[in-house]
Amino acid sequence: MSGPGPPLETAAPTSAEAASRDSSLVTGTGAISVSYWPDEIAEPPQPGRSGGSPAPYLAWLTGAAEVLRRRVEVNAAELERLAAEWAHVVHNPGRLRSEEISAVAESQAQLRETIAADRALHQLIEVQRREVAGWAETLAGPHTDPALLGHLLDDIAAERVRATEAMLELAGEAITGAVLDLEVVRRESMRDATRAVPGLEELRARLAGAAQALRARSQAVRSGPRPGDSLPEAMRRCLAAHAARVDAELSWTGPEAVDERSAAALPWVVDECLGHLAAAGAARAEIAVRVDDAANPTLRVTTAGPALLPAKDASWLIRSRARASLAGGSLLCGRAGDGSFVEVRFG
Repeated sequence: MSGPGPPLETAAPTSAEAASRDSSLVTGTGAISVSYWPDEIAEPPQPGRSGGSPAPYLAWLTGAAEVLRRRVEVNAAELERLAAEWAHVVHNPGRLRSEEISAVAESQAQLRETIAADRALHQLIEVQRREVAGWAETLAGPHTDPALLGHLLDDIAAERVRATEAMLELAGEAITGAVLDLEVVRRESMRDATRAVPGLEELRARLAGAAQALRARSQAVRSGPRPGDSLPEAMRRCLAAHAARVDAELSWTGPEAVDERSAAALPWVVDECLGHLAAAGAARAEIAVRVDDAANPTLRVTTAGPALLPAKDASWLIRSRARASLAGGSLLCGRAGDGSFVEVRFG
């Protein structure tokens, strides 16, 4: 027969076994609890009565876990006592009645069954307790703050307006310039027909340049990662989208495979940083990614000026912090010599 097993750290019972069945087997000097569900564990909180917070259910799981942990400890100690008693029975079978020997053997079997059931229950409830704790942490996190969410939603609407205005302004300037150039070509060709061809070629070059500028602007708008991109691919896509305005260099240390959540968040942080640097007039940036042996990445974006220093209600920084927080990371920013930096860490 096996021993009681390693000690439990935390646990809690499942609601599927809420039926209580209590009995006890008395052998020698000890009493054995074989209740499937301890009486000390109260009924779980009813759904809809906690105001939407998982805290009451989490507290119930934690309390139930402690009750189970104590019961396993008590039963394990009793099993050790019975094991010593059984050793005495084995060496002295003639000194005990058959019913006493049967009682010791049956008690050990019942205890082992109870301990195994409690341990299995402990495992199941511990999984649920960790899940509920994660939900509670998420609901209490800064990215669910109503003021922050309101700010982000307002900023999304404002960003759409700014992007639309910028595209329309660029398109309007291109069309206006083309109309003026056409008028110049028309007047010159009326005076001298041989000047019409060079004028039209110049106009075509200007229109091609305007179209290229519009395409570059549209690429900057959709510079985020795409389905199927690895993290290095998504990073390079962001750099290419902003290459017309910011000269950014990417360096990579460690393996390319990283956690899925961090891989989804980091390209957006890079995109926010480069977009902000372009708007602030910063010409260069260095982007370094370091991945440790546990596949936890650290991203560091640096620039020569103060553009990446934190500013109150800076939308790009608020969005970047939210991205990092949602993925389980933390964002730092500050001075780096005469320049500034943004760093996102995971793990």
